[in-house]
Amino acid sequence: MTMSLIDAFLCTVSPTDKEVLNRALTDFNSVDTDDLLDILENVDCKSLPNSQNILEIITHLAHKAIFQEPHFVIDSWKCFLSKRLTTKLSKEHFDTICEKLAPTPRKVIYIISYPTDMGVLESTVSKHLQRFIKDLDNNSLSDFLRFVTGSDLLIKNCISVRFVDLHGIARRRIAHTCRCVLELPNLYANYPDF
Repeated sequence: MTMSLIDAFLCTVSPTDKEVLNRALTDFNSVDTDDLLDILENVDCKSLPNSQNILEIITHLAHKAIFQEPHFVIDSWKCFLSKRLTTKLSKEHFDTICEKLAPTPRKVIYIISYPTDMGVLESTVSKHLQRFIKDLDNNSLSDFLRFVTGSDLLIKNCISVRFVDLHGIARRRIAHTCRCVLELPNLYANYPDF
């Protein structure tokens, strides 16, 4: 149990930290002490590690990261959610919700809202944006949504596009995730320029 818990914990840390912690577990004397102490300090470990207690320290940290911290969040939300969820959520219903939130280019294009008084330049840029979204793979589409909405899922019903007059080096896309607004410069020579 201890090693599988530690293995799960090591999957949650960076590759560099994982290497240092593995080295500390297998050959404590070969580990860079400063690196190890930095890692332990970052996870609020108050114990000074040595070859006799390193397994116990890392096991404690793993238990805290894998069980205690998530359990605190579960307990915090349990009361709130139990009052609002009167029925149990079936796997099928959960899968339906996840499928609805999963982004596709078509769904993202559907929720984009443009100003009603667009001119020729703005209409051209809106077509560039739609083409851009259609060309995105799943990871890039998630990145786009995260840039515009703050989430890589379709949690908002509308993404508003606002056109701004920016030229030269100042020309850039600006996202306001609180309101799900994407500001786009209104002038691009062509799609590759967009």
